[in-house]
Amino acid sequence: MLFRALPAAFLVCLVAVPCSAGVVYDLNYDTTTPTYDQADPGSIATIIIPNSSGVAGTTGLQINFDTTAPSPTEPGPFSVSYFANVNTGTFVAPTSTSLSDYVFSFDAKVAGQTASDPSGQATFRANGIEYVFGYAPTSAWETFSFVLGSGTIAPVADLTVAPQFKINLLGISSKFGNDTDNTLFVDNFRLTEVTAVPEPSSALALIGVVGAAIGYRVRRKRSAV
Repeated sequence: MLFRALPAAFLVCLVAVPCSAGVVYDLNYDTTTPTYDQADPGSIATIIIPNSSGVAGTTGLQINFDTTAPSPTEPGPFSVSYFANVNTGTFVAPTSTSLSDYVFSFDAKVAGQTASDPSGQATFRANGIEYVFGYAPTSAWETFSFVLGSGTIAPVADLTVAPQFKINLLGISSKFGNDTDNTLFVDNFRLTEVTAVPEPSSALALIGVVGAAIGYRVRRKRSAV
């Protein structure tokens, strides 16, 4: 009877936590380039920049943008954005088709701000669905990570529209002043698959349940002899 209850006990005891399973896609600008990318407004220049975020690689993307107002009575641009299509040729076939099993991450920093640090949005698009997250870069490299929501991701062979990374900065005229010396740095766009593993306390609890069941079975055999 106790052995029949073990599956239920297993479900109660096994509390899972996410654990990295592998990088499905990595756009690091060292050896990988996007199939298509664009910044608006501004120019895109890939240059060698110090990477103090702790992630391997030194080549990052620098996006220069102009916040100069067209005239004294007109405000400067509100936002700057950058997007890159995933190069499916270097896309590792995912194990899970559920997007909730994936983390979208990237490194970013800004330069040229004259007021408080800006804020923006980071977006990962797959199968026509966009997952949008807020982020707030500073003048120092920082890694931003987000767990994707519900939805599915198709195997590479079935991808008719490439997944896409996109980030933007909002309210740039008020954050960067009326000038041209402004920069958004980005690096290491990643899509990482995660798996669930039991917490140590849960694993110990499961071992205790199994041990109790084995002891019970042994005592039953002895009493039957």
